[in-house]
Amino acid sequence: MELINKYRPKTFEQVIGHDRQVDALQSALEKGKARTVLFVGPSGVGKTTLARIAATQLGEHELIEVNAASDTGIDDMRALMERCSYRPLNGESRVVIVDEFQGLSKAAVQSWLKNLEEPAPWAYWFLCTTDYAKIPDNVRTRCLRIELRPLRLNDLMALLADVAKKEGLKKVSADVVALCAEEAHGSPRQALSNFAICGQCATEEEAADLLRTVVRESAEAVELARLLVKGTNLKTVWALLNKLKEANPESVRRILRAYVSKVALGARNENDMRYFAHLLRVFDKPFDSGDGMAPLIIACERAVK
Repeated sequence: MELINKYRPKTFEQVIGHDRQVDALQSALEKGKARTVLFVGPSGVGKTTLARIAATQLGEHELIEVNAASDTGIDDMRALMERCSYRPLNGESRVVIVDEFQGLSKAAVQSWLKNLEEPAPWAYWFLCTTDYAKIPDNVRTRCLRIELRPLRLNDLMALLADVAKKEGLKKVSADVVALCAEEAHGSPRQALSNFAICGQCATEEEAADLLRTVVRESAEAVELARLLVKGTNLKTVWALLNKLKEANPESVRRILRAYVSKVALGARNENDMRYFAHLLRVFDKPFDSGDGMAPLIIACERAVK
């Protein structure tokens, strides 16, 4: 994750592969026509990054980020609209970024439409979605649409080559760079994640083996995190732990904490807050590699109590 955060673009000039979209967004911001923007595209291509950069172009602002995958209800949206109805005390504008906007319930969307059509003078709404087909027509027609497509392979390879140079990885082979880019399937975020894993690999074969292992383990670790967040029973968790018995328990712990942390920040009621904090405490301390799967098993048992 370090490379992902370190090399996430902070300005429009640093964004690669989306020149036309960046130009359109900058122009709309300058003309005051970007009060509500719908960023469309697959996961990891830069929707939230562009939204954050756009927010910085609005001068002093208060930024609110919401994940609609967890905050889907009408009460959550009404509370957010109420907050946005007041001029911010610590900035000239209030910018709301809604990730996975398609996850909002129909009632929540309907309750929000008036604010979308007539936003307060200080309010900006930046919506991100991976599934444009699920966005209602009455939302589509009220937004500036910025569609981001997967990056070309050459763009991803150039990105990783630049990162390798800046990180002092002089011995990394072009084949490893190419593999990390190819396996990202157009996502700069995934390309950086792949490179963080494989940047020290001597051969393409070694990198390929490592990526296959990590992809399998990550998918199963994320599924475990989802089960724990939703609340599940020990029998179901045990079945998934059996699939992870060859995994690195410390890697699984880190994935669990990252997933729960993201969900926890979107919690809106006290019971959820306490539960997510409980999960984070359970997986707080690093696992000793010499103990094998034991720490992960014990932590999971504590988590579902």
